[in-house]
Amino acid sequence: MKLRLRSELEDRRLPQAQQLEQAFVGTIHSFCAQMLRQRPVEACVDPMFSELSQLEASGIFARTFARWFEQELGAANPVLERALGRLGSDDDCKDPAGALRLAAWSLTEWRDFDAPWRRDPFDFENELDAVLDDIDAFLDLRSRCTRPQADALFQSYQPVQDFRERLKQAAQLRVNVAEQVESDLIRLLRDVRWAKPGGGPFGQGVTREQVIASWQRAELSINSFIERSGADLAAQLRDTLWPVVEHYAEAKRREGVLDFHDLLLSSVNLLENEAAREYFQRRYRHVFVDEFQDTDPLQARILLKLARFEPDHTLFLVGDPKQSIYRFRRADLEMFQSVCSRLREHGVDEQKLGKSHRSTQTIQGFVNAAFENRMQPYLPLTDGRPPIPNQPAVIALPMPTPYSDRGSELRYTKKSILQCGPSTVAAFVDWLVHKSGWRVSVKNGDLVPVRPEHICILFRRFTNFGVDLTSDYVRSLEVRGLPHVLVGSKSFHGREEIGVLRAALRAIEWPEDELSVFATLRGPLFAISDAVLLRFRNVHCKGRRMHPFMQLPPE
Repeated sequence: MKLRLRSELEDRRLPQAQQLEQAFVGTIHSFCAQMLRQRPVEACVDPMFSELSQLEASGIFARTFARWFEQELGAANPVLERALGRLGSDDDCKDPAGALRLAAWSLTEWRDFDAPWRRDPFDFENELDAVLDDIDAFLDLRSRCTRPQADALFQSYQPVQDFRERLKQAAQLRVNVAEQVESDLIRLLRDVRWAKPGGGPFGQGVTREQVIASWQRAELSINSFIERSGADLAAQLRDTLWPVVEHYAEAKRREGVLDFHDLLLSSVNLLENEAAREYFQRRYRHVFVDEFQDTDPLQARILLKLARFEPDHTLFLVGDPKQSIYRFRRADLEMFQSVCSRLREHGVDEQKLGKSHRSTQTIQGFVNAAFENRMQPYLPLTDGRPPIPNQPAVIALPMPTPYSDRGSELRYTKKSILQCGPSTVAAFVDWLVHKSGWRVSVKNGDLVPVRPEHICILFRRFTNFGVDLTSDYVRSLEVRGLPHVLVGSKSFHGREEIGVLRAALRAIEWPEDELSVFATLRGPLFAISDAVLLRFRNVHCKGRRMHPFMQLPPE
């Protein structure tokens, strides 16, 4: 950034180019680190502190959490057991302990909000009894079925009967199931979500509609209980996890290190000191902040404390509220608007930049129509490039097979869309490159035919239910001979070419690993067939291991 600034200043022959080295140019975290090193005593930090990278901070936190987790499991913490039970009943959660660690990490990132969470009154036993009453009323109607073995509706709700029987047996044995019942109710809702209504008469004096309506009342009761008990558990879990935040802070103090959030917190504390604040206000009289929409509340406090609304001071902020929706590092649209309002109250000038030459007028019209009624205030995009003649600017690519069989009907399912998406997108890319005749605008404004390097496929996420979403796209592009580069995949070691290289490296480092030797010779590096390898093994190895350095006969 500093090199780009210097180049631009020199191109314009501005005298400020000579003074650029005196300015600080960098991220707000590095700026905070510089302030703390200048006044460590007022900031109450180790004068020789070092900054942790995100990876290093995660490592210290992971060790801290692991020690705490082992101790709490040994102490049979009921809140922890309850939380693990609920997490274990969630199909989307493959690692309950990891989910707890992530929750504790989130607390550390918001540790400047250290007040306990509000816990509303919640009578677990009475609330559960009300749920069980609704379930019993449903089971009473269900029991009147005249053909239980052949009735699809009766059989669909068998998990409800099994759940109730387990609770009755636990009560007879005087077993406390309070920690388990929440997860059981969550599983119960999942087990009966595809209940089949069946047909014909259900039972004497009972219709199918009455049975289904009774279950719907019980289902509402269960969902309400799960939601209220979850809120109650969340407040307790916050208090249970808070010691992890304190242990993490102590571990960093012992090592004399600060993570990104510590830099911000310590800088806020430093600027609370009047002498230190006046020192930095004199030192930094002109402050320019780019991408201000990505600023979190602590960063905004730091900037406002440095600001002095006087003629010889300048605070220049550049930001796009539309980008604040990403919540990047606690970025918040309301905070952005609040700071802007506060600056306007002090007479700060505001300029709105709606001009954008990056996209075409058609794309800008599409974006404006989509967001102008959903985001307030919204600044429309203007001054786009003219559209390229005879080709669309926005395309909604339909999925050919988005349906899945659910009994007797077809339904849209995410699974079906995910399955047909890679081949559909790859086929469209192939058509764009080889058959469409469409063109794109390059840097100098010339229009050139679409090539693979002009196309980018963006993923909202790389994995879904633990499955890598990018691998099928890569294979679909490879089948069509389309060159590509994959950036940021979560399954690097699962890719075929990486497996080939690892097998070859194992064969080189451990030639006694016969399986790796065979895999390397058979794989794409050498492509020797199974028949040739088998013949060589039988004719030349003569019962010995196949070794890369074995002596071979002249023939």
